[in-house]
Amino acid sequence: MVDCPVDVCTDENVRHVNDMITTDRRLTVRYVAACLKLSYGTTHHVSTNALGYNKVCARWVPRMLTPEKKQVSLATSRDNLSLYNADPAKFLRRYITMDETWAHHFDSETKQQSKQWKHFTSSTPVKFRKIASAGKVTASVF
Repeated sequence: MVDCPVDVCTDENVRHVNDMITTDRRLTVRYVAACLKLSYGTTHHVSTNALGYNKVCARWVPRMLTPEKKQVSLATSRDNLSLYNADPAKFLRRYITMDETWAHHFDSETKQQSKQWKHFTSSTPVKFRKIASAGKVTASVF
């Protein structure tokens, strides 16, 4: 709480800012400042320096696999490894690999819309793609 005017950077204001951020991590500094009738600079200083928060975007991951799909993938990989270990030359001669993937495009929220407050001790937020696809295309590679 250094470099903050004594009359506005009080323990009570710090507590109010912390309460608002922990209630909804997507609040903007401007909104918190307006609600608490503080200046933008004071609110930013309290949230970043006094409380140790910073604004981050959620990290996108393609899809969350269900436990069943993880088990099927693990079993298939173990079967293929067993076949390879039994006869590597035969495996490589007869095995054709193919990869097929669906490329979805989404009408998702922007990075700015997904930003949220994160304390320096907490992990980065992760967001799974659950929004209905605006379209999709399949790609097959042999």
